Amino acid sequence: MILIFDLDDTLYEEKSFVTSGFGAVARFGEDTFGWDHEQSLCFMNKVLAHEGRGRVFDRWLESHGRLTKKRVAECVRIYRYHRPSICLFPTARIVLDRFRGQVPLYLVTDGNKLVQRSKVEALGLSTDFRRILITHRFGIRHAKPSTYCFELIRQTEGCSWTDIV
Repeated sequence: MILIFDLDDTLYEEKSFVTSGFGAVARFGEDTFGWDHEQSLCFMNKVLAHEGRGRVFDRWLESHGRLTKKRVAECVRIYRYHRPSICLFPTARIVLDRFRGQVPLYLVTDGNKLVQRSKVEALGLSTDFRRILITHRFGIRHAKPSTYCFELIRQTEGCSWTDIV
């Protein structure tokens, strides 16, 4: 048996990364412009709840009269590349500890290569898995539901599809 895990909303709550990223951007707003950190977080979360992720930073900067493409790009960069404050689901740690050394464990995750790597590092997962495959390292066309990374694992392990969970 080979166990393959996803990362976001499987091993940890992905919303905690969003909250952590918003916090980093709110600190930028406080440090750069003197905007209240808590009010900024509240504003970003309201926009997220009502409009989704796509325009959060645009709306936040616009509400302060500081909207430019360059500032939005800077906020996105801060959000993506901050050191995330996230933690594993307690049950995820139990499962990983239970099976580590018993069966091969792999992680297959989609998303920005550097962002996903920073999540893995923040969660301390590097030693839990035989290999961590970030699908975007192989090209976006190999993101799930592509079987590309799963086929790499199957070939590495010399197993059949029925051996993979």
